[in-house]
Order: sequence, then C-alpha cells, then structure tokens
Amino acid sequence: MDMCIFDKFEIKLLKEATSRRNPLASASWVLRLKSLVLISKLPYIHFFHTVLKQIAPEYFEKNEPYLEAACNDVDRWPAPVPGKTLHLPIMGLVMKVRIPTCHDKPGTTQLTQQADTHTSIILPTVHEVDLFRCFCPVFLHSQMLWELVLLGEPLVVMAPSPSESSETVLALVNCISPLKYFSDFRPYFTIHDSEFKEYTTRTQAPPSVILGVTNPFFAKTLQHWPHIIRIGDLKPAGEIPKQVKVKKLKNLKTLDSKPGVYTSYKPYLNRDEEIIKQLQKKHTEVETVDLVLKLKNKLLQADRENLPVKPDTVEKLRTHIDAIILALPEDLQGILLKTGMT
Repeated sequence: MDMCIFDKFEIKLLKEATSRRNPLASASWVLRLKSLVLISKLPYIHFFHTVLKQIAPEYFEKNEPYLEAACNDVDRWPAPVPGKTLHLPIMGLVMKVRIPTCHDKPGTTQLTQQADTHTSIILPTVHEVDLFRCFCPVFLHSQMLWELVLLGEPLVVMAPSPSESSETVLALVNCISPLKYFSDFRPYFTIHDSEFKEYTTRTQAPPSVILGVTNPFFAKTLQHWPHIIRIGDLKPAGEIPKQVKVKKLKNLKTLDSKPGVYTSYKPYLNRDEEIIKQLQKKHTEVETVDLVLKLKNKLLQADRENLPVKPDTVEKLRTHIDAIILALPEDLQGILLKTGMT
C-alpha cells in the first residue's frame, strides 16, 4: 500500500474568444481545459472526493490565491491517526471524519451523525465507495464478480466517464474486504499509459489486473480479455436499474453503451437469492436513514441561521420525518433517535 499513489481530480472546460481583433472572434472559440488534481499515498478516496468538490469550483473561478489559502488550511490538519476523530477546516467549512482502524468492519462507521454548530460536513467513511451503487446494473452477478476478484482474474470495466470507471474498479477491489487485493488495478486506464501495448497484445494471456476504461476503442482492442464488465451511467441513490444477463464476449459491440457482463466464467458457488433480497432491502433502509439525517441537518441549519422558512413547513417536515423513522426497523430507529435532533 505504501507504494500506491491515489489521486482524485476535477475538470472544467472554459470557452475563450480567440482574439478581439479577429472579426470572427464572436463565432470562434477555444476550449481551455482546467483541472485540479489531488495526489496522496493515503487511500481515502471518499474523503478526497469530498474535499475536491468543496474547493474545485471556487478554484476554477478565483485561481491560485484561493488554492493557496486551501493549502494553508490543509497544512494545519493533524496527522491521520487510526481510530481518531478529526475536525478538519477547509475554506470556511469544518469536516468531521474518523480515520479507520484495521479492526473496523466494512460498511460500518463508528462516527455518529450528530450535527453541531462547529461541523459543516460529517463523513461516515473516508475510504469506502458505495458498492451497491457501483454494482447496481450488475448487482445480481456480484457474487460472481467477487469470485473473479478473489481469484485475481483479468477484468476490464468499461464506463461512460472516468469517475464511474474509477469508482467501479475501487468497488471491485474493496468487495473482497477484509482480504486485500494484491494484484494491480488501474481505475482509469487510457491509450497513453505505458502498458497499453502489453495489455492489448493478443500474443500472450492478459495479466492479473483490473482495468477501468472509457474509450470505446477498448471494446475492440481488449476483446480478447476473458472478463469484461460494461457499466452504464450510475443511477441516483434508491434507483435500481434493470438487471442484465451474462453475455458471451463475441456479443460485445464497440458502440453499445448498455450495461452487461461478458464472460464465459462459471461460478463455483451458487447464487444465494435470499442474501441478495436481504441486501437490497437493507440498502433501501440505509438510504432512508441517510435521507432522514440530511433532512434533520437541514432543519438544524434553518434554525441556526434563521433561514426564511415558515414554522408550518418546518412542523410538517418534522411530522413526516417522525413517520418515516417509525416505519424503520428498531435498530435503525435507535441510530436516528441517538442523534437527538427530533
């Protein structure tokens, strides 16, 4: 892990007139690419993504002085000690995070969602991606994907964007937790990478690596790889797309963007339908809890900042929130009641 470099980036396209002296300047534009990249040896993917979402838009508008101020905030952050809860200031906001330990169970958090006047953002996890959201189009085949990753099989993820490609590759790597994935993985692989020729050659078997790609060109050059996952646009939370069947590699089309799993692999284990149903139900409940917590935080913000919200509207919202809580299982009700915001 020490040798891995993790990065997150935000990109913005800016339009500029080519020249005011040019009589066609009003109709002639140049696209200027501007990006902000965060590089670290720490695998805190979700945390870095949140940080960039906060500072990138302002940086694109205010340039270097804003970035310098953000870096000064980061310089004052304490060391990331495992098990310690930190309050990290960043450009007028305060993020509350907890650094995970080796004893933490995947998918759980020791950080309560209790909001306070000093905290702007609470992150239940700094490193985990949403496995359910990433696997949603191929969720019924998640057990087979788990086997492929566990066996170190060559895998290609084809996605419509770098962010979706990266998230899905990281979800695959994390799905075998608490076991560690020791083969190579490239969340966003392009034709410019130095291993391009090695990975696209048909004279030798593909290496044990998970590739995330977006270029449709790879549908042809990597067609000899034994396992290909095509991910469509990731759906919003709570929306479950139509599930796809496993298809043969020869049916992979270059310009087809529909989700699908292309492989001839036969899983060793039979799919447990009951577990899949339980996971779908549990995920829906967890998303409901997340929504309720966000609504409660908005109510607190309205009270704290004296926002122009009618008392009747606030009271109706509180009534709806209470009704939702009472419809949840007792263990999840307990989590919401502990926040003390009702």
